[in-house]
Amino acid sequence: TELYKDMWETIISGHDWHGEFCNKKKNGDTYWEIASISPIRDNQGQIVRFMAIKEDISERKQVELELLQAKQAAESANIAKSQFLATMSHEIRTPMNGIIGMTDILLHSPLAEQQRRFAETVRVSANSLLHLLNDILDFSKIEAGKLTIESIPYAPADLIEEIVLAQAEQAQG
Repeated sequence: TELYKDMWETIISGHDWHGEFCNKKKNGDTYWEIASISPIRDNQGQIVRFMAIKEDISERKQVELELLQAKQAAESANIAKSQFLATMSHEIRTPMNGIIGMTDILLHSPLAEQQRRFAETVRVSANSLLHLLNDILDFSKIEAGKLTIESIPYAPADLIEEIVLAQAEQAQG
């Protein structure tokens, strides 16, 4: 292979070689080694043999492989989770938009005061849930690197009023 060719060219040219490679035992089993191989010269400067210092690193290579596989599994699970969040938030947003739309229609019809308060609470709660679903979708977009930032004006007093309305019925109960 290219690794062995590089190793031999390096040591035959008189330089030290350092690296890792897969080797084979006499029984045919393979194992990983890290090695430093240096040429040994005679008095005339000719290379007469080589000295190798080698260490079996099969366990380390096995741990590296297991870590790589665990990393790949975690990345796959993360992608699946992000896809699930995006799909579910889209699937849930569709009926939520229906609830909000029908509540708006209901609020534009003649209602008793208590019915209007109940319908308003449904509208506020549905809008809050829709915002929560949008936030979940934003998290999956962040993980996918596809988030865009938008600026939306809001009135803090209106926000507080909506929160109070959403909790009023439950507080009275």
